[in-house]
Amino acid sequence: GVDPTVHNDTLTLTYDNGLAAGQTATKDVTGTEKDPAVLTFNPVGAYNFGVVAVGATPNIVLNVDYTGGLSASGVSDAFTNSTDFGWVGGAYPGATGTCGDPISANCTLDVEFKPQTATAALTSDLTITYNDGVTASQTATKTLNGDGATPASLAITEAEPIDFGDVAIGDSS
Repeated sequence: GVDPTVHNDTLTLTYDNGLAAGQTATKDVTGTEKDPAVLTFNPVGAYNFGVVAVGATPNIVLNVDYTGGLSASGVSDAFTNSTDFGWVGGAYPGATGTCGDPISANCTLDVEFKPQTATAALTSDLTITYNDGVTASQTATKTLNGDGATPASLAITEAEPIDFGDVAIGDSS
C-alpha cells in the first residue's frame, strides 16, 4: 500500500449574520489518506478435509491476511452448508481463532468439518463480509470440501468362547 499522506487545509465559511454580509468563520482541518482494508485467505484455493467418519469433527485453522490502512469493520460470516461445516466451539471466529471485529492485522479462523451423513463431496463456502472503510459488503471466500463416511466397525466372527486347548506355560498359540 501507499504510505499515509496527511492533508491540511482551512475551511472558510462566508455568511450573512443578519446585520452584515461577508462575515467569515474559519477552521483548520486535517485528514490522513489511507488504503481501504483487504482481507484474503492464505493460501488461496479450496481446503479439503478428506474422508471423515460421521461423528468426527476435525478442524483446520485458516489464515486471513489483512492489508490496507483502514480497519475491516462490520465483519459477518456465513457458511453455505452450516450443517456439515462450522466454527469450532459454535461461534465466529472459532475456539482458537483470533479474528474479531474490526480486523486490522493478520488473524486466524478455527473451522471444523462435522459430516452428518456418509455422503461424498460435501462442500461449503465460508464467506467473510466486511466494510473496507470505503465500501460495505466486501467479501473474502474460502471453499471447504470433505467426504462423510460410515465409521469403521469391527466384528469377531469366531464362535465364543475361543478355545485354545491346553497350552504349556511359557508357550504361545
